[in-house]
Amino acid sequence: MHPLQEYLSETGLSFAEFSRSAGIDVSELNQIVIGEIIPSIELAMRISDLTDGVVTLERLTGGDKPVVDARTAFVRGAAPIDEALLAQALSLTLPEILGGDRRRGDSALPQLAAEAAANTYDALSTVSSHQGVDRLVQALRPVLLEILAESFVVQIDRLKLEAMLTRTSELYFQARQEKRRE
Repeated sequence: MHPLQEYLSETGLSFAEFSRSAGIDVSELNQIVIGEIIPSIELAMRISDLTDGVVTLERLTGGDKPVVDARTAFVRGAAPIDEALLAQALSLTLPEILGGDRRRGDSALPQLAAEAAANTYDALSTVSSHQGVDRLVQALRPVLLEILAESFVVQIDRLKLEAMLTRTSELYFQARQEKRRE
């Protein structure tokens, strides 16, 4: 499923509502979602902005190389992380990688990880061109690797970890988008 279609499905937005917000025809949005056309970089930036970074420029343009969005590169604190929302997302995904949530002390880990990742996310804004989901994955990676090392998790399946990081980041940005609508 195309990431934009997935986003629309998860947020409950219709193609008509989203296309109006993006300033394009529904037919053009449909062509993007089914892969008939790749949006221009300007339209991809508009779509990424409307999804609050959940749908990244790379995903929209189908590229295998990062797309640098100069509007957000090197802008400290452009979009601070809501630690409470990130802790909620981590409370859903951390048990997957730690092997359960019944061990002593594990209940505090989501909040600790959220705080550390939020600080890392902010610090990365001065040196990274990544934004949204990609930057949050970048910020979460070292934090969770340290937690795993301190939790004596010997075997780390890197693919599973990367999938968990991406899922956590997507859950966070979806929750942030929903909170903004309230």
